[in-house]
Amino acid sequence: MDRETGDATVRALDEIRLRMDSYRRLVVATKSGGGTRLGGGYAEQIDEFNREWTVGDTTSAAQVLATFDAELTKLSEAVRRSMATYEASDLAGVEHLNRAEGG
Repeated sequence: MDRETGDATVRALDEIRLRMDSYRRLVVATKSGGGTRLGGGYAEQIDEFNREWTVGDTTSAAQVLATFDAELTKLSEAVRRSMATYEASDLAGVEHLNRAEGG
């Protein structure tokens, strides 16, 4: 991948990760604060559902955000490797042409 496209892609991925950080902070606040505390009765059931959904098991919002963040990191690293490969290949091509021209 050429540098311009790669840099734009990495910037976009970084922007997504920054936005995700605000969601992650909300999840941490829910986890450390013990939930929303809606009251008793039916509200208690909703509160429990909200807590499970945000910080519960492997399908919770917290886990999905963590997995998504890890995948974004992998993608960003792959883009950087692709850029390095592209540049190395481009340089090798230039060197090959220079040798062919006798330079």
